Amino acid sequence: MAHGVLGVRAILCPAEASALSALVDQELATRKTQATAADGSADEPAAITAYERWFGDVRQRRHRYDLKLNVVEPTVLRAAHGLCAALCPILEQALTIDAVVVELAAMVSDPGAKQQAYHPDSLLPSWCGSPLYTVFVALQDIEPSMGPTRVLPRTHDLESHRRLRDTSARGVLDRKAADVSGLHMGCSSGDCFLMDSRLWHRGGENDSDCRRRLFYVTFGVPHCRPQGSTYSILDELVGRLRLRDYHRWARVGKEATARAERIAAEASEANRSYAAIQVPLEDICASAATYTYSRSV
Repeated sequence: MAHGVLGVRAILCPAEASALSALVDQELATRKTQATAADGSADEPAAITAYERWFGDVRQRRHRYDLKLNVVEPTVLRAAHGLCAALCPILEQALTIDAVVVELAAMVSDPGAKQQAYHPDSLLPSWCGSPLYTVFVALQDIEPSMGPTRVLPRTHDLESHRRLRDTSARGVLDRKAADVSGLHMGCSSGDCFLMDSRLWHRGGENDSDCRRRLFYVTFGVPHCRPQGSTYSILDELVGRLRLRDYHRWARVGKEATARAERIAAEASEANRSYAAIQVPLEDICASAATYTYSRSV
């Protein structure tokens, strides 16, 4: 991709996009509840664990969420199958048929989300020779007021990274010049764009009354992890979903989820057993004092 970005129309049908949009809203509400607790409360450790499990890091995170999704959800699986079937030839040419999924999530921008600064998702220079490629799918029509992603074509090379990171007056001019050529990725529901992770881009300000949702899947060469990406994917799916086997993702996901649930249950049981044998500190101090008193009598 010479420009670093490629648009594809109607990769999902409207019904599929709408169903996934509803699932994202439901999942986001559930995971936000799980990840919320008062500071210092008994529920705070569980909330921290839930946040780390279900949410990735995102720039300008107020009113903006990077929600990890599970491929075992039928709606997620159908959408993933659809984009893989449509884009497999392009991804195979760019990354090989053994490309692995390194991100599987939804980017959500609520009304009030602020504009991000321009940034790439993978940094240059890099010891890693191959970039990542991310497929972003619009789950509703994206109007200009919703803050669509803005990309800077042809900025996925080393020279562009050096110019756009320059903090001098020349760098300011270069960024302004690049912004003039920028493109807003305003999509209809079900449309997608495929982006080189090294391309400079930003999420816009959402000053509408509507939520903006993007389903995204990122692919990379196995064992090649360029610096800079958030790698937003559930821990149990890391390294398990490959492009060549996308028709088997349901089984792979179920096996990975079952294993994760088993490990979590074993850890919970171990914690309960450990807690059961703990003696309160005041009881230990009282016993020690009694023992000392009895020895001195």
